Amino acid sequence: MKTLNHLFLFVILILLSGEIVAQENSPPAPKFGKCYAKCNLPIKYEVIEGTFDIFLGDSTDGIEFDSLYFYVESKTGDLIYLGAESDLTRKQRRQIENFVKIVFVKDSNGINDEIVEEIYTYKERVGGGDIGWVEIVCQADVGSSMLKEVQNILNEEGYLNTQFITGRMDAEVRKALTQYQEENNLPVGNLNIKTLEAMGVL
Repeated sequence: MKTLNHLFLFVILILLSGEIVAQENSPPAPKFGKCYAKCNLPIKYEVIEGTFDIFLGDSTDGIEFDSLYFYVESKTGDLIYLGAESDLTRKQRRQIENFVKIVFVKDSNGINDEIVEEIYTYKERVGGGDIGWVEIVCQADVGSSMLKEVQNILNEEGYLNTQFITGRMDAEVRKALTQYQEENNLPVGNLNIKTLEAMGVL
């Protein structure tokens, strides 16, 4: 009897695991006639206004400092919080391109005449960045005219050179599309619906 019970439980576990895998490999509640693909979902940010005490004096004796690193978005100029200097390895800091480092006084008591308060508005990651199902344009609906329209927009926005407006989805177009999606906080990958809506194509 125990053997039968164990066998029954084993079968149930196999069925449940198969159902979980099936759910992971298919979009939730797909709509008839729609197409989907897994894309990198956009990162969600919180906008923060931080005030920092910046030291202006000559002697730093007895003053404790801290440093924060921010990545500068090339398109918008927005500051993206990366972390405190103590949280980043030397290798990580060397790999950061186009960054801002803010050095500030931890405790300004007693040195008020030699510091100034500076306000920085920056964005801090609060979620997103994982992979999920996104509605895309079905392959049968991706024509040369749609691709040329997308390529013209990428060209106007400075992501793609004119020579690559061919009506074909080649490596340069994919690279430009990915950059556009990343910098406009859109799902990254494929000709997804949210990207085309942001472009005004749909």
